[in-house]
Amino acid sequence: MGAEHATSYTADGPSNHGFRTGGARITTGAELTGTSKGLVATGKDQGPEGTAKNGIGVNGVSLGADKGGISVGVLGQSMVYKQGGKGVRGFGNIGVEGSGINGPGGVFDSNQGAQINLVPRFQTLPLKGELGDLIVIRKAVIGEDQFTFVELWLCTKAGDDKYPAYWREVQLGQPVQAK
Repeated sequence: MGAEHATSYTADGPSNHGFRTGGARITTGAELTGTSKGLVATGKDQGPEGTAKNGIGVNGVSLGADKGGISVGVLGQSMVYKQGGKGVRGFGNIGVEGSGINGPGGVFDSNQGAQINLVPRFQTLPLKGELGDLIVIRKAVIGEDQFTFVELWLCTKAGDDKYPAYWREVQLGQPVQAK
């Protein structure tokens, strides 16, 4: 059977899948091309989902810059600003990884707050560490004001459970209250 042509297609049920492909000879499930956007997908609880049995679940590639000079492979954006919406969130052994070819592996900017937040999770240095790891250690000091103090540490020699990592404290200046 040859390929069919239609000017538009609307799926309205009764199946719970509007469009489905499958078969031993189908190597690409769908190829979509548009003059502006290749795919627009909206769901009540989630937009597009990519799952790979092996390899990369979602791959975004930019082949050129737009009129504003921006070229981004994957853009994450949350329109929920007041409830703590996040543009991108990563889960895994390493939550987010960035590698720069001609620049830094990551650039962070903020209009109203810190560019990076290292959440203090430990009260002692961990045995495991990779060269270059930064960690914030929480030191509880009970006093009149009951402040919790933190220390910033840099891993200078990798380690694991058998051979613990080496850490050096990053020396910080005197506290300054924001105005």
